[in-house]
Amino acid sequence: MDFKSFLIGFLICLCMMLLTGFGGSSSTGRYQLSNDNASRIVIDTTTGIIKRIQLNKEFNDLK
Repeated sequence: MDFKSFLIGFLICLCMMLLTGFGGSSSTGRYQLSNDNASRIVIDTTTGIIKRIQLNKEFNDLK
């Protein structure tokens, strides 16, 4: 393998690693889930909004 091909491959890999790191804010870990006997609770840790999901019912805001 010649040096030019190696350099081009290295620069392409470097650019791909840098571009994947600049994805902005990640939503990983944004939601916390909790189980109850009759419902599921979803907490949005960014906004602080808490939703309760009851079986066969729509979303309800918790106060």
